[in-house]
This record gives sequence, structure tokens and C-alpha cells, in this order.
Amino acid sequence: MANGKIVTKIVKRNQHEKLLEKLILRANSFVIFISPFWHHKGSTFPIYEIYNECIKNALKRGVRFLFLCDAVDKSLIEEYYAELNDKYSNGIRVCAFGFDERCGCHYPQSNVHAKIYMNEKECVITSKNISGLDSISLELGVYTNAKKLYDDVFGEVKSYIGSQTNDVI
Repeated sequence: MANGKIVTKIVKRNQHEKLLEKLILRANSFVIFISPFWHHKGSTFPIYEIYNECIKNALKRGVRFLFLCDAVDKSLIEEYYAELNDKYSNGIRVCAFGFDERCGCHYPQSNVHAKIYMNEKECVITSKNISGLDSISLELGVYTNAKKLYDDVFGEVKSYIGSQTNDVI
């Protein structure tokens, strides 16, 4: 929660990255990222590197991560975090949209319109892919830590990602 108070607010396009960092920093048990694109095609480094130190610190605290993304980013994220994942008991799970042979489950299509980033008490629902750092598009999101709205979003996310991810949440 932001300073212990209930907050629901609009997230403008230049606020997404900082807010996601705060979600990771404030997480106690899990973080879920649902976004098809994590690797910015015009960049020399993957966007998830921005969150590297936050993710390392969260793993040390026992926070588990689920990235649900496209197949290309799945392999890049798995490779990037392989050493950390080994060190922290597979605290980072990466699943691609489509059929995942490892768990025998099927995640919905990669044509995701609502991107969702959440921990166990707050979430951001947005139109913005994390890779669009300098987007000139109209990108809006909603942040909330209001229990009723959060519970509704969390229920939708759980039904979307299926029971195979219960080891994360």
C-alpha cells in the first residue's frame, strides 16, 4: 500500500516503470507480470534489466516471480535470470503464451490487450507494454491497492493463468 492508505489512480505513460519498481520493492510473497513484450527491439539491452537489482533483493526476501510473455521474451528472460533462478530455488517462473510443455498447461493467446503487473496487495492494469519506454501513444493505466478492486483483478488473473501457477502465488 502506498503509505498505508487506499489509493486508486490513473497511471500516465511516463509513470509505469517507476510504479513497477515500487510493486517489486513492496512485494512480500509474489509478483506477476503479464505482458507480451519485455525486450525493446530498438534498445541495446532488455527492459527487464532495469528491474534487476529490485528482483535480486526481492528474491532474497523470498518473493516469487511469474513472467507471462511471448515465446521470444520467455527464452531471453529465462537465460538472463538462469543463475539467479538456480540460486533462489526457482523463484522466477517464465511462461509463454500458448502451450507450456513443462507444466502441461495452456496459457491464452499472445494478443494481450490489458497488461497486468501485481504483487499480493496492489496492481497496475494498463494498455502499455513494458517495452515501450518512449512511446508517443496514448497509454493509460490504473493503479490500485483498494482491497475489493484488487481482489476482483486477482480473481481474473488467477482464472487467466490457471492453477498450474499456484506455486508462485
